[in-house]
Amino acid sequence: MHLRSLIATLVAAISLLQACASPSAIAQIRLGDPALKEASGLAASALDRSLLWLINDGGHPATLHAVDNNGAARAHLKIRGKKNRDWEDMTSLSWRDKHWLVVADIGDNNADNKKSTLHFIEEPALKRSFKKFKRKAKYSIDFRYPDGPRDAEAIAFDPLSEQILILSKRDRPAQLYALPLAALLQNPRKNHTAQALGALPWAGDAPTMIKLLRDPKRAISHGMATAFDISDDGLRAVILGYQQAVLLRRSADQAWSQAQITPLPPHGLEQAEALAISADGASVYITSEGANAPLIQQRLP
Repeated sequence: MHLRSLIATLVAAISLLQACASPSAIAQIRLGDPALKEASGLAASALDRSLLWLINDGGHPATLHAVDNNGAARAHLKIRGKKNRDWEDMTSLSWRDKHWLVVADIGDNNADNKKSTLHFIEEPALKRSFKKFKRKAKYSIDFRYPDGPRDAEAIAFDPLSEQILILSKRDRPAQLYALPLAALLQNPRKNHTAQALGALPWAGDAPTMIKLLRDPKRAISHGMATAFDISDDGLRAVILGYQQAVLLRRSADQAWSQAQITPLPPHGLEQAEALAISADGASVYITSEGANAPLIQQRLP
């Protein structure tokens, strides 16, 4: 048997084994908004448990997209006067009687940007019919890292420390940084400096054999965090990688570096870039780049 035929047979066998494994998703639908071509950030609405907000990656319009939990488009929210330089993640949070959508312009592939930016938008209440509208960001807050520029694709809000956390992408291990929310909103025109919290000991996400055979470059992406979210009680977090997500659990008096780590089943997406814990905290939504991309929902243990 020729080597190429042997590899093809091996790939087919591994595919069959993976198909017989326990399913990674409890639900899978498709994103029905044709404008979502390169989803890079996802957040559950703080106002409506049936809504999710998404953003496209850099180079696309500076627009937030709302979909319902069936994937149907509900709104396009254009942010006036802003550009999508490299939007990579977003989070939603409720703080002091306001509900915020926070868009993170934090992508920096070459680690040469002098600053990164967080855009704070007050979340609008949506009606059932689809709507396009425009709104200004309430704040666009610049920050930098204490140890030089970083490429990052993952942010989350920690309700226990009341900090926005940023997880670096290309460091091994990933480095965690913090920005206190109160300081950001009290001085929105200041160029803030994030606090380094140190390494976050997640094991990464090992590429499957089938993906390595198809694309050996997958080995390079092992351990890169592409999204991050924290539950409303602050005791669980989920980090997304290109192969699978991992669940972190901690007690209220523990730092994230002390969390217990549990890998979730492989998600099977080719370019997983966006993740959000569901409003009820029972599962996590994951989606990927590409038009009409799958939106899967994995149950959290």
